[in-house]
Amino acid sequence: MDSDSESDPRACHLPSCRQPESKKRCTGCHEVLYCDAKCQKADWPTHKLDCVITTAHHLTHAVYRDLLPQDQQTLSDYGFTKALTAENQSKLFGLYVGLIKFHDIKPHILHEWRIDGTLVRHIKEMYEAIPEGSRGGCYPWFLENQYVLDSSLKPPSPEDYIDTHQRRAWTFIGGSETDTGERIIAQVKTWPENKARCYELYGLLLARWHPSPEHDLWLPFGFCVTSEVSEMRLGGLYMDLIRKCTFEEFHTAFEESKLIALMDSKGFRQERLGFRDLESVLKTSPHRHFSVWTLKQLVYSEERGPGRTRFVFVDYGFMNCADEMERADLKRVYKEYFETWSLGEPLKLHEACIKGKIYEHVSGVVKRLKKDVNKYKRLMKNMYPLSDL
Repeated sequence: MDSDSESDPRACHLPSCRQPESKKRCTGCHEVLYCDAKCQKADWPTHKLDCVITTAHHLTHAVYRDLLPQDQQTLSDYGFTKALTAENQSKLFGLYVGLIKFHDIKPHILHEWRIDGTLVRHIKEMYEAIPEGSRGGCYPWFLENQYVLDSSLKPPSPEDYIDTHQRRAWTFIGGSETDTGERIIAQVKTWPENKARCYELYGLLLARWHPSPEHDLWLPFGFCVTSEVSEMRLGGLYMDLIRKCTFEEFHTAFEESKLIALMDSKGFRQERLGFRDLESVLKTSPHRHFSVWTLKQLVYSEERGPGRTRFVFVDYGFMNCADEMERADLKRVYKEYFETWSLGEPLKLHEACIKGKIYEHVSGVVKRLKKDVNKYKRLMKNMYPLSDL
C-alpha cells in the first residue's frame, strides 16, 4: 500500500517502533500512520486485514486505467447500473474522470461524499466553479440525468430510452411495431457488439443525424476521414446503402471489414471514392485501425483528453508533455494539421509517426512550429522507428 507524507503528532502504528512522530498515512484507510515506509511495509501483513478499500478506490483505479469499473458493487454505488445505455455510462464515467483526474478528488473523499449523501451536491459545486465553456459535455448530461445518483428522482422507463428514431430503426430492420421498449433493449443486449453498433448507426441515420467525434461510432464507420462539412454527405451515402441492403447484409459486412465491397455491389462505388481514405479505414474496421484516426478523434472531441488512449499517448508525443498546458498545445497543433486538409493528410502523418519523423512532417504543414524547434521536436519524439520494422 502506498503512503502519503503527512505530519502527525501521533506515534507510529507499528507496535515495535518507538518513534515519537509519524509522517506517513496509509492511502487505503487514511487512518493508520507510520514513521516511515519501512515500518509501513513491516506492518502491512497485519494491517491489510483491517485496511478499508472502498468502492471509491475501485472507481479511481478504473479511471486511471481508462476502463469502466468491473466490480459490481462499484457500478451500483456510483450510478452505472442506473445508466442503462453504453453512451450514458460513458458520460457518467467522464464525469468521474473530471473529478478524479483533473480535480484530484481522493478516494476517501469521494467515499465520504457518497456515504454522507452529498455526492451530487459536491459534484455540482466542483463543476459549477469551472467556466461554463470549459465544463465539457458530461456535466450538462449529468444535470439532466441526476437520477443515476439521486434515488429520490424517478429514473426513465425503458420506453423513454426507445425514442421515435430508435423504434423506427427497430421496425426498419424487421422488428415488430408492437414490441415494447423493454423487449427491444433486452434483445439488443443479447447481440454481439458490432451488430449492436450497426443498429445504433441505423437509429442515427433514420433521424437524419450522423456520428460526431464524441460518438464511439465516428471512427469504426469511417466518419473520421471526413471534414465537418462532408460528414453529412457520408451519412447520406450510408442512408442510401441501408435502403438497398438488409440489416443482416450490413452488419455481416461490417463485422468482416467488407463495407467497401458492399457499397460497390450496391452501385455506390463512385460515391464512396469521393471520400479520401475511407477505403483505408473500412478495410480493417472494426477490428483494427491506425492510431492516427484515434488521434484525430481525440483532438476534435471535447470529452476525450489527449492521452486517454494508450497508443495515442505513446505514438504522438503526449507522454513527453510536462503538464496540461503542453498537452493542450500539442492538441492544438494536431488540430491545425488536420484542418489544413490540402496538406494535412492523416495517412502521411501515420507514416511519419512510424518513421519517428513527426516533427519533420507536421512542421511542413503547421509553420508556426519552426518558431520553437526544440520544444516541438521534444514533444513529438516517439519510440519509432523500431528496429524490427
